[in-house]
Amino acid sequence: MPPEDFTAAIGAGAYDRTLFDESFHIAQSVNSPPGAQIVLPFPGQSYDIAPPDNATVWLTAHAFDAEDGDNCCTFRWHLTDGTPLVEGNDVPYTFPRAGHYDVVATAMDSDGATGDSAPVGIDITDSPPGARIVLPDGPCAGRLYTGYPVRIRGSDTRPPLSPLPYDCHFASKPLLTGGVDTQFPIVVPPEQITLDGCDINTRFAFADYRDIHLLVRQFNPDGSIGLGSIVDRTILVVDPPLGAVPIFMAPGPPACAQENLGYTNGKLTLYVQAFGASATGVTWQWQPKGCPAVPVTVTKDVTGVCTPDYCPVRWRVLGSDVFAATAPGCGGMDAVGQLTATMTSASGAPQSEMIWVRLFDDVIH
Repeated sequence: MPPEDFTAAIGAGAYDRTLFDESFHIAQSVNSPPGAQIVLPFPGQSYDIAPPDNATVWLTAHAFDAEDGDNCCTFRWHLTDGTPLVEGNDVPYTFPRAGHYDVVATAMDSDGATGDSAPVGIDITDSPPGARIVLPDGPCAGRLYTGYPVRIRGSDTRPPLSPLPYDCHFASKPLLTGGVDTQFPIVVPPEQITLDGCDINTRFAFADYRDIHLLVRQFNPDGSIGLGSIVDRTILVVDPPLGAVPIFMAPGPPACAQENLGYTNGKLTLYVQAFGASATGVTWQWQPKGCPAVPVTVTKDVTGVCTPDYCPVRWRVLGSDVFAATAPGCGGMDAVGQLTATMTSASGAPQSEMIWVRLFDDVIH
């Protein structure tokens, strides 16, 4: 049709231009659910209904989301049977009664997608109030060596009756050899008792199972001795392995210390001493919970004044170095893990010792 006829056919002033009346679905992005990992509590931890725990557990988790990035998400906590606990992150929850609980953290991203962590099992115990032997416990209970320093800590869970709540009396009874630990009994004076309890540092001269006995006596308001409470725990002291054995002299008891470290400006000063042989080398590893161990930078400081029994090397750990060694998805600025020192020597296999470290956000927002 000629152009003039086409114009005439549609009529002057007609401007409809609808050529297609079809809709097409091109693509739609998919929101990936976040991943979640429980940082605290540790699997298998126990909390007592009595003070100082009061059946209260701090719940901390880490999440990563493909769309929202690291440290995303809101959290709600529940048991594996669906029982809700609390919402939020790094929050306390007080369990209503003693028992075993399997805790799950659910992370929700900004678009509403959710992901569950693996469950972490904990135990809420209901021990009668009174004396406790707190340390040695956990990993350090299997590394008690003859001739090397051992730290024992006791406490009293009864409400204190005065500003000087109690004194501690430790005794030790070897169970198999018939030997005698001549350094016992050890009395801890009240002025050396802290909020953590009463500590003694001792060394055992021979290998054996031992019954460690603790008597805790409270003070009455008038200063007189009040009610006592006793508890016993069996420990095993063994001969040390060959080689240089690292012992954390400070902070905390061997393998039991748990330290907080600011991920930006934080610094830990660790005192580590080699026992058994001279160390030919020391290496450090950082292993965030649930992730592989990786090397981490730890700086050796100038050693202070030594005595025949005390000559540890001072090491400086920077939170920024530990944070830099933490791989994505391994806890980020809230990572919890093991910091391990391994010593080599000419006389035996490498030996290791560790402490728990928890990173935290030390930046003022």
